[in-house]
Amino acid sequence: MDIYYNWEQLKKWCVREFNADGRMSWKFRFQNFWYLHFGFLYLHNKKLHYRYVVSTAAYNVGPYIGDYFRSIIWQSVDFKKSICLIITDDASTDNTAAIIKKWQRRYPKNIIYLKHAENQGVSVTRNTGLKYALENIEADFITFIDPDDFVNRNY
Repeated sequence: MDIYYNWEQLKKWCVREFNADGRMSWKFRFQNFWYLHFGFLYLHNKKLHYRYVVSTAAYNVGPYIGDYFRSIIWQSVDFKKSICLIITDDASTDNTAAIIKKWQRRYPKNIIYLKHAENQGVSVTRNTGLKYALENIEADFITFIDPDDFVNRNY
């Protein structure tokens, strides 16, 4: 990993993470501390980094998937910084694809939409999402949730 030192970027980071009087702000998170090490700012890898990845196999779940998205987005952790949703559509014949694309427009960095040309079953669909996650995303946890399920806020 290349080390890149940029004084202006370092100053912006310190102002954002610390108050003007030098005390830590409530936004300071320990997991961000490794970016700043002995005055150097480490560049990110090319892979996206999320704490949690949720892989979902969707097939004809138009009536339920809006509530599914709400239950994931309203988690107690910050959705935009911590959670990535990989939705694999298994050739749905209802409005599932349109609903997924609507939510993807709201959160383009957090919702990834994959589509199968023909129905291949839930196992192949889940494995497609898992393969995508392993190749393109760094995550601490990967889980599978069905799109007709709703999860607790503290999941």
